[in-house]
Amino acid sequence: MAPIGEPLAPAYVSEPSQRGTIGLLTSCISTLLLCIWSAIHMNVFPGNPRSSRRCFSKIMWAIVALVVPEVLLIRAIWQLETARNLRNKRNAFLSDRDGPSSTSNGSITETSVVSTAQTTKARRTRWGSTMDFSQ
Repeated sequence: MAPIGEPLAPAYVSEPSQRGTIGLLTSCISTLLLCIWSAIHMNVFPGNPRSSRRCFSKIMWAIVALVVPEVLLIRAIWQLETARNLRNKRNAFLSDRDGPSSTSNGSITETSVVSTAQTTKARRTRWGSTMDFSQ
């Protein structure tokens, strides 16, 4: 509320003389939509879907983000946890498959060197939380 004796701020201001209500709303809404659009990173679709399907899916997620942005945050956290679990299972599988390469006291035995040399080509690097496709 304005102080007593002061005029109230207008609810609507026209465009030509100064920055008006419509200009403020369109710039805010367009900025919000562009931020949402660039923040959404869609999953890779199985097969080779049409680009219209991918675009429609992204539009639907953008509408969800506009109305209920918490859903995207919860979905991102869930995907992060799923990725971490997958990484841990893969690393455990590689450890079980390759077996130990040293004795309990830390010294490397001759058999472990031979087995390590044989499995080096087949062994994949362990996944970490900072892995990317350039490695």
